[in-house]
Amino acid sequence: MTKDKAKKTEIRDRMEQTGEPYNVARRALESEDTTTSPAPAAGAHLITDEETRRIADTFLSSSPWHGDVTWDEIVVGPNAEWLCDEDGNFAPSAFLSPDDRWSWRVTFVDPSGEARHLSHELILKGLREVIYGGKENTGLSFLETRRIMQWFTEPAAERRKLVLSSGDCLLICQYALYGRQIFTHDDHASGEKFDLFAEQRTPQGEN
Repeated sequence: MTKDKAKKTEIRDRMEQTGEPYNVARRALESEDTTTSPAPAAGAHLITDEETRRIADTFLSSSPWHGDVTWDEIVVGPNAEWLCDEDGNFAPSAFLSPDDRWSWRVTFVDPSGEARHLSHELILKGLREVIYGGKENTGLSFLETRRIMQWFTEPAAERRKLVLSSGDCLLICQYALYGRQIFTHDDHASGEKFDLFAEQRTPQGEN
């Protein structure tokens, strides 16, 4: 039996049971289908730890001046402090309550020797600064943020399929780390980067 025939059979069965006209019975069944369909789980639209980790990974991959990069799996939630050892590490077999979840943290060192870290929460902080900070607070133009804006406002299922550019990730992570933009991203279509030290470099093929 096709779906349409099955639906018509349901409508006629209801007509016989209730004495309702065809259109009334059809609308009543459609209303029941809508009300009984499962609602999206609470928080299903939120940006996930995997999405923020991808932003941090892209940032570090396109920022070769950072070194000593170390990724850690961490637990986030009300019981996190009870699940870690003295060094702040979490056993992979740790039992998590429904209020706790696995997340990530990455530490790295800049050329001056200053250690920094990023986490899911810090990436979200940087996103909020870029999205809601406004030009008067951040100095960023619409052209600089439009891809991030579109990504942020996509339905969750679509957003998770999309990949932000290295320039977008650089901008988000700078606001997460420093609260402002310090470095710009040279992302020319030709793939060439403006080099102020070009005359000091040895051309390829020469020793």
